[in-house]
Amino acid sequence: EEEEEEDRLAKVERERVEEEERFREARREQEFEKATKLTEAREKKAEDAARAQREKEEAEAERKKKAAEEEEAWRQTQRRKIKEYEEKKAAKEARAARRAAKGKKKEKKAKENSSDESESSSSEEEEGGGQDGNDEGGGKAGEGEEERKRRELAEEGAKPLSKTEEQKARNQEVADELRKGRTGISVNRFECERVAAEQRTIADAYFKAGFVAEAKAHEQKARDAAPWMEDRRTYETAEEAAAREAREGEKRREEEEKQNALLADVPAPRQSAKVELNFSKGKRSMPARERLETDEEVALREAEDIRQKKLANPDAKGPAEDQGLWLKQRGDHFYRTRDYRAAINAYTSCVDLDKRNALALSNRALCHLRLGAFAECVADATSAFDLLKRVRLEGKDEEERAQATGQRARCLFRRGIAHVRLGMTDAALADVDAASKLADDNEELKDDLEELRRAVAGSRAVGLKGEGD
Repeated sequence: EEEEEEDRLAKVERERVEEEERFREARREQEFEKATKLTEAREKKAEDAARAQREKEEAEAERKKKAAEEEEAWRQTQRRKIKEYEEKKAAKEARAARRAAKGKKKEKKAKENSSDESESSSSEEEEGGGQDGNDEGGGKAGEGEEERKRRELAEEGAKPLSKTEEQKARNQEVADELRKGRTGISVNRFECERVAAEQRTIADAYFKAGFVAEAKAHEQKARDAAPWMEDRRTYETAEEAAAREAREGEKRREEEEKQNALLADVPAPRQSAKVELNFSKGKRSMPARERLETDEEVALREAEDIRQKKLANPDAKGPAEDQGLWLKQRGDHFYRTRDYRAAINAYTSCVDLDKRNALALSNRALCHLRLGAFAECVADATSAFDLLKRVRLEGKDEEERAQATGQRARCLFRRGIAHVRLGMTDAALADVDAASKLADDNEELKDDLEELRRAVAGSRAVGLKGEGD
């Protein structure tokens, strides 16, 4: 028997080993298949990414090419405009020089004429001419000279400088004087900043057109005109930009070398080790997952818990009742803060949990009345009054009875106000009469009802009904 037992145990052990081997083999196959699929997915993802990258690079190259073409066309346009501007400027300067030369020539000629006239006048005085005659002759000669100058200007077609040309000349004069360091000229801060802005605009145009030297010169003029301005611009050629980037790269490399030198003294991290733990094999088979309760089972369990609590304590409340009370309190808080819409939402949630909560319906009717929703106010007040009528007053003390009748009277009072707003005077009078019967002992409510009765009686609809009767 012992040998048979040993053979049986050996056979069971062999079967267990074979089963484990088959399990390992199946596990290896699954892992190999999983690894193969994962490798294929990665390769496909890499191919998609490479294709997307190629497409992106092609689109970027096409965009850069198009941008370069547009920029080259724009540069050509700017060069043409600058050339035209320079030509116009040179022509204006030539015209101004010609006008200045003509003006000097005319001044010289006028001086000669004046000297001739003075000599003639002196000769007349020597001959014994009177003072009055000399003054009249000099005045006539001066008028003739002015008329002659005006006629010459008209014949030559000389024109005065326009306002724009005068302003440009003034700007140039200011810039030149500031550049030379002179202070005799009258210059204010606004003019200096305007000159600097104009010079920077010209510098930007030159730089965009590819003239870096001219752009730098105009930028220097702008800095000289307004050295206190923070808008300082730097224009570089391609070689200068490359040299600057090289210097910055060298500086970054030096900083990285310094950082690496500081980190060289830091010890290396500790080596990781693999720890193997052997656990005893469990003898019980546990379920793969825990069973979850359905909604119906949860509802039944909660109802049973509430029933057991009610048996132990008749005044105990369930979770829905506690939550309904909390929602009603939140609605009361919102009403006191005059947030009527939030109060309506809170009362609605309370009524959804407890359909027989008459106080929540009555308070929601009051919120509807405040917002002008009179039809909803009538519906909620009617529902609250119907629920309050079902409450028996027998066996209650005077305080509880007065509280219950006051609640009913308030529902009728609110419904009566809504009926008045809706033009339903008959229904409003009926509500007022019913509320007056319930509120015999409540002086405050009686005063409100009397005021409502006067409002109903004074309405135009009641007057027309009386005339019709």
